[in-house]
Amino acid sequence: FSHKAMKYLQKNIQHNSCTNVTAVNGDVFTDYEKYENEQFDIIISNPPYIITDEIPQLQKEVQHEPVLALDGGSDGYRFYCEIVEKWSKALKVGGLLVFELGENQYDTVKHLMEEKGFANIDYSLDIQDIKRGICGVKAVQ
Repeated sequence: FSHKAMKYLQKNIQHNSCTNVTAVNGDVFTDYEKYENEQFDIIISNPPYIITDEIPQLQKEVQHEPVLALDGGSDGYRFYCEIVEKWSKALKVGGLLVFELGENQYDTVKHLMEEKGFANIDYSLDIQDIKRGICGVKAVQ
């Protein structure tokens, strides 16, 4: 959604010589309609996941980030719900859905993904052994 963030993403794509990557810049809540069913092999998102009411209590260095990049709604799951529900239609069967997670969000996001037909769901830990990433395979249409 952020044009500034998109510039960083494009630089990272070039820096890592990723030639077969389509970066999508748009509104996660509406732009899914622009894409065909089963168009993508992988959807990766680092969505905002902080609970709205917790943003004022964040560490000072985090509060310099745009609220747009932090605010995950009243429960922190607003973007996960939208992406799993709407964007997974654009994902091929056998394709991967990958998210960065907030602390203690793994079980809920895993459940959201399972309800939409994702399987082989796994996680990755950060350096503090917190489940910071989740990945699942789209098993059904």
